[in-house]
Amino acid sequence: MYLEVMGLKKSYGTGEGRQEILRGVDLSMERGTTASIVGSSGCGKSTLLNCIGALEVFDEGDIQIDGKSLKNLKAHERVQIFGVTTLAISSSSSICCQI
Repeated sequence: MYLEVMGLKKSYGTGEGRQEILRGVDLSMERGTTASIVGSSGCGKSTLLNCIGALEVFDEGDIQIDGKSLKNLKAHERVQIFGVTTLAISSSSSICCQI
C-alpha cells in the first residue's frame, strides 16, 4: 500500500469540551488511486486529510506514506514527504484525494 491510515484518532478541546472528530479511521490506497471522502458538514473529512497531509498532528494511530510513518516526524520532516502527494480540499460535502 502507498497510503495506510491505521486506527487514526483526533480530537479537539479538553475536559468536558473535548470533541472526538476521528474515531479509529482505517484507510488503504495504492499509488495512482483516486477516492472520494463523502460526509455531512463537520464529520471530519477535512481533519482526516489535514492529518494525512501532515498539516495537523493526530492523537492516536498511525499514517504511513510509502512505508514511512508520520507518527513521530518533526514538522520539517513532515514537509519533505509531500513533493509527490496531492490533496484537493473543498468546502463541499465531498473531498477528492489523488495519491
